[in-house]
Amino acid sequence: MKADLEAPVLAGSGSAAIQCRDVCRSYGKLKVLSSLNLTVPQGQIYGLLGPSGCGKTTLLKCIVGTLKISRGYISVLGKPPAFPGHEVPGRMVGYMPQDIALYNEFTISNTLWFYGRIHGLSSKETEDRMNFLIDFLDLPQKNSLVRNLSGGQRRRVSLGAALLQNPQLLILDEPTVGVDPVLRAKIWQHLVEIVRGGQVSVIITTHYIEEARQANTVGLMRNGRLLAEAKPEEVMKEHNALTLESAFLQLCEDSDQVGSKDSPQGPTHTNSPSPDSLKDESRELLGKKLPAAADIPKPKADWKVKARHVIPKWRNIAALTIKTMVRMRRNPGSLCFQFLLPVIQICLMCLCIGADPKGIEVAVVNNETSSSAYSRTLLSFLDNTSIIQVNLSHKAAFDGIYNGEYWGVIEFGQNFTSYLTKSLSFLFKFSSSALNCTCDTLQPQLLVQVFQFHLKLCTCDTLQPQLLVQVFQFHLKLCTCDTLQPQLLVQVFQFHLKLCTCDTLQPQLLVQVFQFHLKLRTCDTDTLQPQLLVQVFQFHLKLRTCDTLQPQLLVQVFQFHLKLCTCDTLQPQLLVQVFQFHLKLCTCDTLQPQLLVQVFQFHLKLCTCDTLQPQLLVQVFQFHLKLCTCDTLQPQLLVQDDKAQDWKLDSRMLQPRVSKEIIDGGSVHVWLDLTNRQIAVMLQKKLHEAFQAFVDSKLGSLAYLVSFPIKFEEPVYGSQNTDFTTFVTPGAVLSITFYLAVGLTALSFVLERKEGLMDRCWVAGVSSLETMLAHLFSQLLVISVQIILLLVFILLVFKIPNEGSLALVVTLIVLQGITGISFGLVISSAIDDEQSANQAALGIFYPNLIISGVIWPVECIPYPLRYLSLVLPQTYASEALRCIMYRGWGLSRMMVWRGFAVTLGWNTFFLILATIILKLRT
Repeated sequence: MKADLEAPVLAGSGSAAIQCRDVCRSYGKLKVLSSLNLTVPQGQIYGLLGPSGCGKTTLLKCIVGTLKISRGYISVLGKPPAFPGHEVPGRMVGYMPQDIALYNEFTISNTLWFYGRIHGLSSKETEDRMNFLIDFLDLPQKNSLVRNLSGGQRRRVSLGAALLQNPQLLILDEPTVGVDPVLRAKIWQHLVEIVRGGQVSVIITTHYIEEARQANTVGLMRNGRLLAEAKPEEVMKEHNALTLESAFLQLCEDSDQVGSKDSPQGPTHTNSPSPDSLKDESRELLGKKLPAAADIPKPKADWKVKARHVIPKWRNIAALTIKTMVRMRRNPGSLCFQFLLPVIQICLMCLCIGADPKGIEVAVVNNETSSSAYSRTLLSFLDNTSIIQVNLSHKAAFDGIYNGEYWGVIEFGQNFTSYLTKSLSFLFKFSSSALNCTCDTLQPQLLVQVFQFHLKLCTCDTLQPQLLVQVFQFHLKLCTCDTLQPQLLVQVFQFHLKLCTCDTLQPQLLVQVFQFHLKLRTCDTDTLQPQLLVQVFQFHLKLRTCDTLQPQLLVQVFQFHLKLCTCDTLQPQLLVQVFQFHLKLCTCDTLQPQLLVQVFQFHLKLCTCDTLQPQLLVQVFQFHLKLCTCDTLQPQLLVQDDKAQDWKLDSRMLQPRVSKEIIDGGSVHVWLDLTNRQIAVMLQKKLHEAFQAFVDSKLGSLAYLVSFPIKFEEPVYGSQNTDFTTFVTPGAVLSITFYLAVGLTALSFVLERKEGLMDRCWVAGVSSLETMLAHLFSQLLVISVQIILLLVFILLVFKIPNEGSLALVVTLIVLQGITGISFGLVISSAIDDEQSANQAALGIFYPNLIISGVIWPVECIPYPLRYLSLVLPQTYASEALRCIMYRGWGLSRMMVWRGFAVTLGWNTFFLILATIILKLRT
């Protein structure tokens, strides 16, 4: 039986263009080629025949070097495919895949020019070959778009691309499918003519077995094995068949019988016999013993040749880049979409994220009916663009919020205005009488306490005279009181006599002193101690030498002296010192009136002290310096504890002055729907702003007294009105650039590989590195336009601040785009269909967006996830871009250069990973 299957030995075949020995190729556990042996003589047409799925296309890809064999040896034109310095794949091979594998956006001229550039043809050579092929293949005009051609015309253009460079080896996979019989005969005639010189070899696969009779040699394949290899006539004669198709059927039947005898399980297991049996069987079917793969000498290449083989060819990169740009130009809609999509996204983000909600309906329950009520004034300060006030009753308001009609309820009590007035009056004497209180309305008993306090200071020996200036001016302020008790005057004079260390007097101050004394002239002398009157009289006697006193004033002085005439002894020396001291107190300046408010209550606190340290009194007088012109007096009971050295509340302050009912009635009661936190936070903010505006309008310059006791100064970086949009914009720009590059790259590569375009470029001699670099360069042009448009909108339209270098901003965004391209290459190299590629890109997009600090600070992420966040491509990059734009930092800062370093690291990693995956898959 084996003798019947033997093919005759090839005679006079000369050297072989292709030799395959013990070739095996598997996809996982599936064996596609099993110990296949094949020889294509030089200068002949080899017809490779077999049913679909028998491994013909896989064998051709192994021959041209786009697929690596699992085992065995292949020699093409004297060297293994992809051998350094060997142009297989490259110019020596013309390849027409089974798929049409043409760019639909190209014209016929663009297609031929593209492959001409890759093969290194000159412009004249390309033009001459193009004109010949258009005429020979009966193609339409060269400016016709491929997508507008019929199926047969496209296949002819594909054949023309394979014939363009006059290759030494022409591999045609189903070239005549869909071609009319006349053109089919013409193609065969051309193939016969080009091999006639013996320099060109052709391998052709076809479903039309009978047309393969024109080939010099045919090889019949089935189940990954070669059943026969001989001239067509010899194959038919060997099997007594009238047609080549009948001979092929006979060979298939004989092969099945041999497989059933070798396997007890029958012919169903002919796909997986043992390797040794396959080798022997293949060699017997071919009619002779062939050398094993291990016996064939392997060629070696010089290291310089290897280096040149690895270095990318710029002509290929330029051709691929031009190809991509031509395809973009032929799809203006897609190109505009690529340019405008990031702009649309950033506009939507800036317009829809971070702004305050508008048109929020809030129910208002106002139980006050007066048009001048404070509740109406307060409501008038609410932002009407954000909040829509709906006046309702209490029941209707709460029914509405429970039904989801309103986001909150604001309620004012019936006595809100009066209760709020009482609350504020406790703090500020907030009434029409207190707001304009002067010294004329002071209660006499308060003055008594003030003077008693002054008397406490008379033991101080270290007081600076200039500090007492304001004390006397304060006394003058009180000179209109008619209800002073006489016994108090005694203490006043004693206090004056205690302060007698001054050396010089200015006369103008004495006028005011005498006027004050004259106010006290109604004092009953019976209540004055005689010894004190002596001192007073001595003091007055000293003052009568003053030249600047008005005469009428002196008359009153002597009249007052008559009241004090019971004195027996006068000490003149004391009067001199008092007079000198008074003259020292004439340097008073204008002080802030509002500070006098605290003087009286502070005096009240100190008037019960029995012993005062002199240094404390100095501070009291220094405090008096600021308090001499005040017209409004309001209480504030604070005292300094000398021992504790801190400020404490008076124990009397702890006693309730305003009831809880008044505080509650003077408060605005708000109920919020907190299911939407952003709206609730906005309502709280607007209510606080409205109340502050209300306080400013009512209290004016005193409004600061009700402000929160924490003051936020001007920010170190940024501004007071920085919003969430400002925070999220840098990260959003990087994310948009990154993921658009990922999607476009992954999708375009997957589609090119699916349509056979990438395999055809690789057979033409384009390496995977050149493909990636060309795509990178072309996408950089797209990214550049996208970045320009993005920056124009965020900086000029939406006024996002940028305090740093614009060059650093652009560079970082471009690097993120390159990172996206690199990641897209990884996806496309590992995935074969566009649906899976899109799913991979989207599946990575959302987790990365959430945990990379783009839309929420990284500091909010729990620590196990935060460690993962820090290794993502955009975490440090987003932080670096914020530092550049908002802080104005440069590369000298770690937070900036770290973002650049991490981005460059991911670029390198993704490019290396994509290259490794492509190498492994081929």
